[in-house]
Amino acid sequence: MQVRLLGAKECINRFDKIPAKTLNALASGVNKAAAVVEASAKMNCPVDTGNLRGSIHITPATIENKTVTAAVGTSVEYAPYVEFGTGRRGGYPYKTSLDLSYDKEWAGQVAQPFLGKALVDNESRISQIVTNTVVKGSV
Repeated sequence: MQVRLLGAKECINRFDKIPAKTLNALASGVNKAAAVVEASAKMNCPVDTGNLRGSIHITPATIENKTVTAAVGTSVEYAPYVEFGTGRRGGYPYKTSLDLSYDKEWAGQVAQPFLGKALVDNESRISQIVTNTVVKGSV
């Protein structure tokens, strides 16, 4: 799952002119936004043993090739089945570029989105956090 900021292309074209201080502020803002998504994902995560919730983590922001990237995710192998559902009852309520195919012969389980929901529910907050952090860090 990815977040795309409107105007990112124009911003990237100007990265050569942006001071390191501003890029570092951008990375800081992305990290703060990732922490919001992580907390929300943990709140949304269904709990049986707590293993899935406990596995949700942030990969801190990096700046590489004019791109600032951070991630929130889990390495638990059954996470996609919880997030996307399975069988006839599988389905994902958010737009995704993933190829989701379901075995219609099996009843399966209903999707219980926790990562995608955390991202969608916090889109405006993410944008606000990143913008405010960059503005404050660039002064």
